[in-house]
Amino acid sequence: MPPLVVGQFSPFFSQGMIMADRSEQLTQKEKQKQAATQTEQQLQTEVNRLKDPEYIGEIARSKYGLYKPEETPIIGDQK
Repeated sequence: MPPLVVGQFSPFFSQGMIMADRSEQLTQKEKQKQAATQTEQQLQTEVNRLKDPEYIGEIARSKYGLYKPEETPIIGDQK
């Protein structure tokens, strides 16, 4: 039997390293995709809420102090 030369297994070792690296890259991309999908769902929920006139009114009252003509604002003590 001929003696084993270390260089003979080098391609297998190299392929293993490449596959491990690709696997790590795939895992990172899957995490990024999951985060992007979650962000997209949150934004879609916000878009749907912004189509609701009641929600728009709530924002107008709370952020900008705007009220409908028939509404009487009740202002509490601010500390």
